[in-house]
Amino acid sequence: MITYASITARWVAIFTTVVVMTGCAQFQHPLSPLEEAKVDPDLLGTWVVQYQDENGVELEAYIHIGEAGVLDPDDKDRNVRIENRQDRQAPFPYKGLTRIVCVSYEAEGKLKSESWLAFPTTIGKQRFASVPMSQDGKVVSYYFWRYEVSNDQLKIWTDTVDEKVDSLLEKQRLTRTDSLITNDTASLRKLLEENGGDILFAEAPSNTLKRLKKSN
Repeated sequence: MITYASITARWVAIFTTVVVMTGCAQFQHPLSPLEEAKVDPDLLGTWVVQYQDENGVELEAYIHIGEAGVLDPDDKDRNVRIENRQDRQAPFPYKGLTRIVCVSYEAEGKLKSESWLAFPTTIGKQRFASVPMSQDGKVVSYYFWRYEVSNDQLKIWTDTVDEKVDSLLEKQRLTRTDSLITNDTASLRKLLEENGGDILFAEAPSNTLKRLKKSN
């Protein structure tokens, strides 16, 4: 199991309101097959969000979303964990995956950037994304996001709610082994199709991003 607390600490300031997984639930299976991943054209383009740093300074971040294409040795997607970057292996097929790149202007004009890989799934009328986490060439878990796109605004839920997950575990609607939710893809999709995203996510989105440019 991979613990991402160390690499998400700085992102919490930016992506608690944008795109980071700060909830605890990790899943063994995605919401749709990784091999069938396709980009959602509604997501493509450049988005902006305003946020505050730990000192309350008003800043902004730009989020570029596009197709990942193929593996590049210089990519630094946070989903991929390896010991030796010279021996980098592709833990999953990159074609069809969506890359989310955050570029933020921080205090004193410092520029920071990070990127993640995800792939969307539509369940009923709602849209979700599975975020594959890998280590040394193997996918070990997934995080889930929820999102809505309308009128050049992107609402995103980046955290599953621990209390809701615990309640589902107590009711045996979810199963867990070593902190990993083990339900298969079909049962996870059925849970969300019958109950909607609110059964796992907060009612209010983490934040709303504004589109600056739509990809052609």
